Amino acid sequence: MKKLLNFTLILALLFAFNTSYAVSGTYASLGKTIDQTSLDLKQGAKKSKLSKKKIKRLQKIQKKIAKKQAKGGKSQVVALLLVLFFGVLGIHRFYLGHNLIGVLMLLTAGLFGILALIDLVRIIIGSLKPKDGDYETKL
Repeated sequence: MKKLLNFTLILALLFAFNTSYAVSGTYASLGKTIDQTSLDLKQGAKKSKLSKKKIKRLQKIQKKIAKKQAKGGKSQVVALLLVLFFGVLGIHRFYLGHNLIGVLMLLTAGLFGILALIDLVRIIIGSLKPKDGDYETKL
């Protein structure tokens, strides 16, 4: 019973602080770590008699946490610096995850500088965001 309480407390803390005990630190393979933690969850469930439904729920929470950590946040300041110095090449678009437009900008010199200027303004006002969500750090 004490192990179950400790396990539940750890999971609650992980969820609350949006960090994962299994993913913290430096690991070679994030997926392997999650699989190992899932295996630990199943073994812990056998000992503590958790239901399969609760195990699935905990695994979903764990995967959500891992996805958030794996993405990493993009900085609006970095995007601004990239568009200022390499805007014509479209490097900022690659950084933000818009690879197709990045290739187009690279091949056409930022649509002859026009799209680079538009992107500069859009990054400053915050309308050009990363493909996977919002900026982690803003201006």
